This record gives sequence, structure tokens and C-alpha cells, in this order.
Amino acid sequence: MDFYKKKHRYSVDSTKKPPKSNFISSAYPTNENRYKYLKEKDWEEMIKNLNQRLINEEYLKSSYENIARERSIEIGALKQEIANLDASLKEANKKIDEMKLMQRNTDTAMARIIEDGKLKLKTSELEAAQSKERNKELEELLKSHYDQNLTLFNENKELRKKLEENNSHYLEEKSELIEKIKELELSNMIAQKRIEQYINSECRSASPFTSCRRKAKRESITELKSEIEKLKLKCQNEVTNNNLLRDIIKSNVERKKEPETIEDRLKSSEMKIKELESLVLSSQFLSQEEDRSHLASTGSLLRKNVRSSLSPTQSPRNSFYKTRKPVYSKPKNSMK
Repeated sequence: MDFYKKKHRYSVDSTKKPPKSNFISSAYPTNENRYKYLKEKDWEEMIKNLNQRLINEEYLKSSYENIARERSIEIGALKQEIANLDASLKEANKKIDEMKLMQRNTDTAMARIIEDGKLKLKTSELEAAQSKERNKELEELLKSHYDQNLTLFNENKELRKKLEENNSHYLEEKSELIEKIKELELSNMIAQKRIEQYINSECRSASPFTSCRRKAKRESITELKSEIEKLKLKCQNEVTNNNLLRDIIKSNVERKKEPETIEDRLKSSEMKIKELESLVLSSQFLSQEEDRSHLASTGSLLRKNVRSSLSPTQSPRNSFYKTRKPVYSKPKNSMK
């Protein structure tokens, strides 16, 4: 494009004409004979001018071709942009149509939701009215239940007072029974001590077979002790358990209408306690009698065996002391 800025001899404008050369003169009569009168210098200038004109035209041609290429490239880009815009417009139209459909669907859904809300409001109003009526009925029922509970509470107070009185009597009887059991234990201890004294006294009148006698007596003593402990455990379990009190409390909780059952249970408990006392006493006496008879029988048998084994001149005591080895006491300072 710099070509147009320069003041060239031959510009692009068609209005301007190149200057006339000097070879054209008045002596240039006709077209046919005009070249005859030209000189060599004029021919050279003419050729130069023509060559320059050709160069300018070629340059213009190349510049026009370049401009045409650029314009064609721009036109292609614009056509591509137009095609892209058409595609985007089509997509936008599709989206607009979809949005219209969505709006229609939302409008219909909103209308349905509004109708459902109106129906729910009506149903909720009806339920509220029904709930108010139910609440009134429930308040009346609660008042009636409250009155009944008050009456039951007063009855429970009276029953508790009666139970406390009965429990106090029961505890007094229980304490008496415990004292009796303690007395029986003391009597058992005394009987055991007597048996041990009797056994020791028989063991002192010893013979060579005292080891057998002691074993038999120890076995009988262990059996007696085990039986006495079993009886003690039975008495403690049946007297110290609070089963009667638990039954009485359960009857209070269940609110039974027959208060006579509590008295019947107390009577039955008294009968059980009396039976236990009788069993304990009978077992003690029987154990003492069996121990005595067993000890007497074992002592008589041992004496017969000893007498039969020894000679008539020897006595059991002399033979025992003769066979016995002497025991010497060590002096205190022996360790030093």
C-alpha cells in the first residue's frame, strides 16, 4: 500500500494522465506514418516508459491479488462466524423452546400443588376440630382417673400403715426366733465340748489301738459338725429370707381387694417357723444320742479286742507305757 502514498508518475487514478513525451510533435501527420519520423532517442524513451508502465501494472496486479486474497480470507472467516452464529441461534431457539415447555410444566405443577395445599388445609382444619373434641374428652377422662388415683392413694396409705404394723410384729417374732437359734447354737457348742471331753477321757485310758479309736471318733465328730452346719444353714435361709415381706409388698402393688390373704400368709409363716424350731431341736437330740451310742459301741469293741490280745498278767496301761519310747527334752541352749 506504500505505492499509493508515493507520488508516482503513474497513479491509480484514471483522471490523471501521464505527461506527454517530447517525441510527439506537430510533424506527426498520420497514424500510419508517425513512427517514420521518430528518432532513436525518442524510441528509447518510449521503451523506457513502456517498461516502467509494465512494472507499475505488475506491481498493482500483485497488490490487488494480495488484497483479494486477504479479503477472501476475511470473507471466509466471516462466513464461518455467520455459520457458528446460525448454529448458536438454533441451539438458543431449542433452549428457549425447552424453557417454555419447562415453564408450562412448572405452571401446571404449581397449580396442582396449590390445589393439594387447599385440600390439605381443609383436612387439617377438620382434624384440628376433631382433635379439640378429643382433647376435651381426654381432659374429662383424666379428671376421672385423677379422682380414682386419689382414692387409691388414700387406700394405699391405710394399707401401708397396716403393713408396717404387721411387719413390726413379724420382726419382733423374727428377733425372738434368732435369739432362740443363738441359744440352740450355744447348746450345740456345749454338747460338742462334752463330746470332746468324753472322747479325750476315753483316749487317756489309752491302749496300743488308740490310733484306730481316735480315727473313728474324729470321723464321727466331723460328721456331726457337717450335719450341724447344714441345719444352721437351713434355719438361716428359711428365717432370714424376706420372701414373706416380698409377697406382702407384691400384694400391695397389685392392689388386691382381699386383705385377709396377708393375715393368712403371716399365719402360715408362723407355722413354718414353729416346724423349723421343732426340727432343729429333734435333730440336736438325735445327733447327741447317736454320738453317745456310737462312742459306747466303739469303746466296748476296742476294749474287748485289747483284752483278748493281751495276757492276763499284763494290763493295757502297763503294756502301752512299756512299748512307748522315752522322750527327752532338749536343753534351751543347745542351738548355741
